[in-house]
Amino acid sequence: MKGAYKLIIANFLAMALLNSLIAKEGLNSSTNNKIKSTEQKFHHDTVASFLAFNNETEKNSAEDSTLIKKEMEMENIKSFNGLFEKVEAAFGITGIFEGAVGSKDKINRYQNVSDASTSMDIELTLPLVDYGTTFAHLEAGKGDGIDGDIETISGFNYDADDNENIRVTELWYEHKFFSEAFTFRIGKIDMTTNFDLNNIANDETAQFISSGFRNNSAIEFPDNNSAGLMMWFNPIQSLNIGLGFSDADADWNKVFDDLFSIIEVDYLTTIGEHEGVYRIYGWHNSKNHSDLLDEQIGPKNNYGFGFSIDQQLTEIVSLFGRWGWQR
Repeated sequence: MKGAYKLIIANFLAMALLNSLIAKEGLNSSTNNKIKSTEQKFHHDTVASFLAFNNETEKNSAEDSTLIKKEMEMENIKSFNGLFEKVEAAFGITGIFEGAVGSKDKINRYQNVSDASTSMDIELTLPLVDYGTTFAHLEAGKGDGIDGDIETISGFNYDADDNENIRVTELWYEHKFFSEAFTFRIGKIDMTTNFDLNNIANDETAQFISSGFRNNSAIEFPDNNSAGLMMWFNPIQSLNIGLGFSDADADWNKVFDDLFSIIEVDYLTTIGEHEGVYRIYGWHNSKNHSDLLDEQIGPKNNYGFGFSIDQQLTEIVSLFGRWGWQR
């Protein structure tokens, strides 16, 4: 490109020199014709050089554009790969077999009952920004356990999930502020993952499988995971204060017309080298209810309160319990 540029300049200088010679007196017609012929040749060479220069410029511009596009594509790939590398994934499958002898069945008067269930969980965590995290929980299962054969108040198998379709049961964004002293979460949330916790009885796949131990039966949590938000404040190391709101009927229609709300205070203590957590909470469910003793009375809201404690006594022995009351 530089060579073509120099040739164009040289041609223009030569043409200027020839024009000055033509303007001088004393040149015969033969000389003038030779000069004009030379001038036409220089003009032709100049145009050709300019066209070659222009074509080369366009070619280099196209190559530069292609190179920039490739570099941008590589940066996008690197960004995607970097984002993908940050994803933390957890996968679990749980299988449960249960049996009951001499139980009263819904169909037969007396019958031994046995049943099985399986469940699958996939958890994906992606830190998007500093102190900001996105979380997704996918679930599927097969079989409803013996709860499908025996009527109970609290249920034997809280892990049973008779739905083979893989579905997103949680999808939320969480951000921590003020050196992680304040936590805010919003999205499709499960209230039971942060309220009414218990270190001994809070996991149906690794601890107690009955819903009566998984959470306090006296709390009327939302019908299912739904739109909501929660926030936790940790003013000192031994104290947590939580507040949560969610759609009580979990229908995603007029989300906060029927509202479930809960407030909880946690006190963390250590006796010797043994840790303990003491939680107290109150809740309110604004969904319409009927009176258990008289269905004609209503609609009413429901509310209640309770506590959950767990305290280590030794390395292998812990004390735990829950208590609750509702209207």
